[in-house]
Amino acid sequence: MKIYRVAKRLWLDDLRPMPNDFDIWAKNVEEAKSAFVKNNIDFISFDNDLAEEEEGRHLADWIEEKAFNGEMNKVDWQVHSANPVGAQAISRAMMSAERFWNENI
Repeated sequence: MKIYRVAKRLWLDDLRPMPNDFDIWAKNVEEAKSAFVKNNIDFISFDNDLAEEEEGRHLADWIEEKAFNGEMNKVDWQVHSANPVGAQAISRAMMSAERFWNENI
């Protein structure tokens, strides 16, 4: 018997409340990584500036590496960060991840 996990939507932000259409609220990179390991995340919305000088781009870099190594399924994403430099870094990493996912289809 095959077990299916319901897809979840992840909100990465330490300050803004999670919108109702999301399932998991991660306030730092480690919580977000843990959510990816434990759940079937199919969508993530990124903030860049997190507590303890963490940045959402660090999670995006991790996702990019997982995509490169074929260790993560495709994830849809958006950036809601007000930091334009951080948002650009997240977008760059996630677009690179998309290229890796598309190459492996």
